[in-house]
Order: sequence, then structure tokens, then C-alpha cells
Amino acid sequence: VTVVDSNGGAVTVTHSLGMPSGVITDGLGFMFNGCMAVFDPRPGKPGSIKPGKRRFTSMSPTMVWPKGIKPDDWHPPMIVIGAPGGSQISTGVTQCLLNSLDFGMTISESIAAPRMTCNNDRIDICGRVPRFVENEIVNKYGYHVNRWVALQAFSRPMGIEVGIDGDTAGGCDITTSGMPLKILPDKIITGTMPLNARHLRHYEDKNGKL
Repeated sequence: VTVVDSNGGAVTVTHSLGMPSGVITDGLGFMFNGCMAVFDPRPGKPGSIKPGKRRFTSMSPTMVWPKGIKPDDWHPPMIVIGAPGGSQISTGVTQCLLNSLDFGMTISESIAAPRMTCNNDRIDICGRVPRFVENEIVNKYGYHVNRWVALQAFSRPMGIEVGIDGDTAGGCDITTSGMPLKILPDKIITGTMPLNARHLRHYEDKNGKL
């Protein structure tokens, strides 16, 4: 869930079971995750199972503020984003941020772009990554690549971008049941809502850096 109100107040909450176990205790009503699987069964390793040890989390609800904003300044964030998706959340959110901040995409474009992940000894790519990109990863850089059949994969980001004038635009992963909504006093607007041009460029400094 990602929310920005008319005053610039923002919330991003990540709901993720990691790897659902399918186990629900009678009377509790929620499912346990299955993330014991992310521990290393071999003893003496950084990720080895140990009494009282907590597993890592990939949850990364994120807000981005313009450069130069001080902690005591009240200023709405430029981007608010989060995603469910287990151990693939951090790579999914990172790619959306890079798409928006470094490559000038709107939030809807950055979330819709094909993604990859590198949670193991190979690079997993979704089915929409062009073949010439895959070939360069393999032949030029020597990585092992696994192409997924799924056209989009590796977390399900939900994001909002805020323009310098306070206007907002939302984006949502197309593989999920969520969608962006803009709630106005007299109506609700559904679907992606791109702002004019690349509104984040208004935050650029004289060197063209955000």
C-alpha cells in the first residue's frame, strides 16, 4: 500500500509473506511464511540456522526526497514506492527507482519496464527482456542467465511520484490485483495518471543531478 495525501503526507507499507507456507493456525486467521528456507543448512556459514537467529528481510518501503532537503524541512517526497515479493523485493524496488531517477521514466513506466533479479548464482530475467540484452549479459559479461516464461516478475511494485507543484501520479505492477487511484472531493480517477513531461526534472540542480 502506497499513499500520498494532498498535504504531502506519505505512507508506504509492505505486506509480504516471503515464501508462503500454506500453514494457518486455528483461531489466528493468518498464514505463516516459509522463510526458514532462506537459511543455509550448512553449519558455520553467515546464513546458517542458529537458535534465536532472525532471517534477513528484503522488505524495502522507500521514500525519496529532493536533494538538499533537511530533516527539519517539511517537503513532500518525490517518490513513494514499495512492493510485495519475498526475497525479490529489494531488486524490484531498486530497478524502479533507477528507471525513474536515472533514466527519466514516469513512475508508471518504471514499474512497467521488464525486470531482473540476482538472488543466487545466476541472473533471472523476465520474458520481456530483449534477447539482445540477454546475449550481451552472457557473451560480454559471462553471467549465467535464466529466462522466465512470465512476462513480468520479481516483486510487484506500487508507486507514486509527486511533482514540484504537488500533483501526483501513480503506477502499479500489471500482474497484481492492485491499481492506482486518485481520490478527489467529487470523483475517483482510476488507472495510471502520468504527470506532464518528466516532472522530476524540475528537481534537477544546475549540474542536471537530482
